[in-house]
Amino acid sequence: GFNYTSPEGKEFFKLKYFKKSEVQFESDSCYVTMGENSFSGNLNKYKIRIDPTDFDGFGFNLVLTSNSSPYRPQDGIIKAGESYFAWLAAVPSGKISGNIIIDNENKSISGSGYHDHNWGNIPLQRLFKSWTWFRGKAGPYTVIVAELNTVNNRGGFDIPILFVGKNENTIVDKFGNRELYTMKNSLIKNLYTKKNEPQFSNFLITSDNNISVAITGIDIIENINIFKRMKVPLPVRWAFSYSNIDPYYTRFSSKFTLKLNSGLEFEGKGIMEIMDLQ
Repeated sequence: GFNYTSPEGKEFFKLKYFKKSEVQFESDSCYVTMGENSFSGNLNKYKIRIDPTDFDGFGFNLVLTSNSSPYRPQDGIIKAGESYFAWLAAVPSGKISGNIIIDNENKSISGSGYHDHNWGNIPLQRLFKSWTWFRGKAGPYTVIVAELNTVNNRGGFDIPILFVGKNENTIVDKFGNRELYTMKNSLIKNLYTKKNEPQFSNFLITSDNNISVAITGIDIIENINIFKRMKVPLPVRWAFSYSNIDPYYTRFSSKFTLKLNSGLEFEGKGIMEIMDLQ
């Protein structure tokens, strides 16, 4: 499935389930096919194809070309006993080109792009209660910020991440609360049910060597109830409602300030995402 928000703010979301016989995954490279839809690449260039005949006349043929080195914090794996969650930003910053098809009409597009991937051996809600994630550009710098919030029976602690890159060079690579400090404010109101965790639209992260990123969420791009979006049957949703699981996903267009320890400051724009898994 995929979602697309037009420059006018119109949202498209399409989801289709394929038979096992129609799906192929490679184990040693990024190559995924689902019918005539595909995603393939090698850290330098990726090709993405969505077949409009599968998605009501909506599709695209895109090429994502990286202009940065891949990034992962330490080895990219967060372990809790035998359970683990892994994450790789394959393309922290790249260029997109190609065609998008809306109502079977082709349009050429170009712009900036990003690609990451996560995987693990346990459902996310059994490790994390929520996370805040951000990526943006300020001057010549690419910035990735995240904070993962673990569930109480896995320690109940927060795991901050900060990456700052310039072209193919890594300027900042910080991970964990020994190297990073985070602060949130501006409580988000009227978006979530009372069962959800308090969430905030302003986020500050500061490193132990005085580099900081201050993010302000401006406009909501989308706010979705995960179960409804994924078309989970009503009886299953009712069962989850009694277990106090009510996951929401919110994306903000955002502005931010990057302060380097040289005293230089850079203003930029990006996307902040909040995932509430509880």
